[in-house]
Amino acid sequence: GVGDVRLTGGEPLVRRDFPRLVAMLSPIDGLRDLSLTTNGYLLERMVGDLAAAGLRRVNVSLDALSRDRFFQITRRDSLPQVLAGLEALERHPQIRPIKVNCVAMRDFTEAEVVPFAELARRKPYHVRFIEFMPLDADRAWSEDRVLSGTEVRAMIDRVYPLEPTVRDAHSTARTYRFADGKGEIGFVNPVTEPFCGDCNRVRLTAEGKLRTCLFSLNETDLREPLRSGAGDQELEQVVRDAVWRKELKHRLRMAEAETPSPPEPNVEGGGDGRPWLRCYRCWSQNLEAQVHYDAILRIDPDSGAFSERVDEVQEAVVQCLDCMHDQPHLTFTDGHIEPIEDRWERMVTGTPWVASCTVMVDQDLVEVCSGPEAADSLTYGAFGEGGTREFFTHVRFHKHDEDKITIHLLVELYARTAEEATEVLEEASRGVLSITSLAEESRPPAAESSESH
Repeated sequence: GVGDVRLTGGEPLVRRDFPRLVAMLSPIDGLRDLSLTTNGYLLERMVGDLAAAGLRRVNVSLDALSRDRFFQITRRDSLPQVLAGLEALERHPQIRPIKVNCVAMRDFTEAEVVPFAELARRKPYHVRFIEFMPLDADRAWSEDRVLSGTEVRAMIDRVYPLEPTVRDAHSTARTYRFADGKGEIGFVNPVTEPFCGDCNRVRLTAEGKLRTCLFSLNETDLREPLRSGAGDQELEQVVRDAVWRKELKHRLRMAEAETPSPPEPNVEGGGDGRPWLRCYRCWSQNLEAQVHYDAILRIDPDSGAFSERVDEVQEAVVQCLDCMHDQPHLTFTDGHIEPIEDRWERMVTGTPWVASCTVMVDQDLVEVCSGPEAADSLTYGAFGEGGTREFFTHVRFHKHDEDKITIHLLVELYARTAEEATEVLEEASRGVLSITSLAEESRPPAAESSESH
């Protein structure tokens, strides 16, 4: 169930009687945490009412500590009001922790990094640097404007050495403490280090739509069944069905993209006679083969010198240089890239399908069930090479029953129809397969290239 609720916006504090909404939510049985994300402009005057209403945590969005740069980014001269709101929060110890979120943008945030680190050292605030994401209304996002968390951390570490802390399960932030013990700082890196694999968050919009990812292309309507008189059990099932279809990974650069037309699956002809020689996800032809050799050196028995060198391919992976995904529909054979005949057409001309499924297998098919290698081991136990090489999988949990293991997974695979996706899963399964749901997703956008698709 839902144990944590965060109220966000827009700006939540402009809502009339907002403390009353907090007071309505805070007594709900089973609610462990109730928090607020705000720009802090109205916080000083409202923090007393919010504390009395039962608010437990606050995140303040603050992208600059210099007054002129704050005005540049927000278009208002209100930095003193925001800082006053933070100080007012300090007077209410029941609201903890106090977090300060700074969006890291290249050619803007670099001058703010050390001042924010110093704020975290002298104040009881948990400062978080968040990589710039495409959420801006004026569509100013581009990947070259992302200042990565790794770069920001290096800037701080040069001045105030940092030590990593243990990451909490499902946490979006990688946190560090200052080596001298004065405070901590965190980095939320959705662009360069996605944390989709253990994300447990969903969002409810002001229009009553449930979004299972910030960048979801699809929404689930909850307002209509509510207004039609749906009971709690019916609403619970709607939510459960939506959560089981939760995306395996975000699509930061795909939410606004149009779905392109696929290349023709025709292996005859001239310049475009190899439609398989492209990325199955973005159709880029900017590919490379990473070939690893196992060298065998034969020795001349008379001289002791190497008389012959035999290179055997140990591993070869074809990768797209635009989206950086491996290409499981291609193989490296005798110095050439060739298509895998039973796979390339389905993957290049198909669309992504996400299946929620279980696979019950013999225990001896799974080498380890715990630790850092458990997910790969369980995936291989369920689907063999297809699970580890072709499918994008997320193991939700597994259960032991005598000599069997039931593995619950989300699986993304490429297929042209639901029937074909089901057939591929059935062929790859190494045990008893049960598909709970199967949904088609939008294809990622084609790579921008001078090559025709």
